[in-house]
Amino acid sequence: MRLDGGRLVAAVALGALAVCLGCREKPPLERFGLSGEAVMLEPDLNIEANLTDISWKKDGALVAESYGDLWIAPRFRGRVKLDPATGRLTLLKPQQNYSGEYQVEIPVGNVVYCTSFSLRILDPPRPPLLNCTAAGDGVLVSCQPDAQYAAAHVPPAYKWKYQKSNREIPGNGSEVYFEKDVDLSESVTCVIYLLHANASSSIKLGSCAPTGAAPQIRSRAWLLAPFLVLLLAGVVFWAWKRGWLNRRRKGIFKLKRKGRSHECEDGTDAAEAAPEAQGLCEENTAGPSGEESSKGPSDPGT
Repeated sequence: MRLDGGRLVAAVALGALAVCLGCREKPPLERFGLSGEAVMLEPDLNIEANLTDISWKKDGALVAESYGDLWIAPRFRGRVKLDPATGRLTLLKPQQNYSGEYQVEIPVGNVVYCTSFSLRILDPPRPPLLNCTAAGDGVLVSCQPDAQYAAAHVPPAYKWKYQKSNREIPGNGSEVYFEKDVDLSESVTCVIYLLHANASSSIKLGSCAPTGAAPQIRSRAWLLAPFLVLLLAGVVFWAWKRGWLNRRRKGIFKLKRKGRSHECEDGTDAAEAAPEAQGLCEENTAGPSGEESSKGPSDPGT
C-alpha cells in the first residue's frame, strides 16, 4: 500500500485507536451471493455520522480504503466499488474465489467500529431432486435442494403446483402428501427459491402409485415384458418344431395308408409282400375295368 504523509498519519492514528480502545467487533455476519450477480456488504454502524476514514480487508489483505480520497487495491480494481458516504462495499460480478472473510474498520470519534462478514459465493441452483413414495393409501412427494445450498445451510422457500393445469398446491414445505383419490396421471412441479434465484423439477404421481393402483400395475407389466417376449419366442419356436415333425409324420402315415389299401383278402399286407404278390392281390380285388368287382363267385352251372 502506498502511503503519503497524511495517509500514514491517519493509518497510525487508526491503529492506535484500535489498539488502545479495542475494535468493537461482533460475530461475523453470514452472507451468500450468486456467481455473476453483484453482492453488497454494508457496515453495521447504527449511528449517524460523516465517515472520513474507511478500510476494507479480505482475509487480512487490503481491498479498498477511503482517507479523503478513494484507493482500490490493484487486483480489485474494476471488481469492487466503495461508497465513501456509507462505507458500503459492492462486489461486481463475483466468482467463487470472492468467498472469504471481509472486515471493515471505520473510526467515528474515539471509537473504531468493525463489522465482519463471512461471504460465500455459490453457483446458480440446479433443479431440485424430487422423490415420491407410496405412503398409506396416498403418495408423498419430497423436494431436495441443490447439494451446495444444502451444505451451506441456505434456507430455501418452496412452491408446489400441478404441471397440466398450473394450479397451485397448498403447502410451502419440502414435502406434500396427496390423498388416494388424486389423479395419478397428473405431474407435480416443485419450485425452489434460493437467494435471488429459483429452479424447478417435475415428477409424475403414477411413478410411485400405491400398490394395486393402475399405474403401478402397468409399471410391473412393463418390467415383465422382456420375460413375456422370451416366453413368446419359445412358444413360436416350439410350434415351428412341432409343425416340422408333423409334416414328417404325415408323410410316413400316408405311405402306411397307401400300403394298407393294397392289403390282400387273406390279411397279407401288400406293402410288405413281394411285387408279384401285390400284383396278384390287385388282380383278385379288381374287376375287368380295374374297379373292385361287386359280384360273387361264378355259377358253375352257367
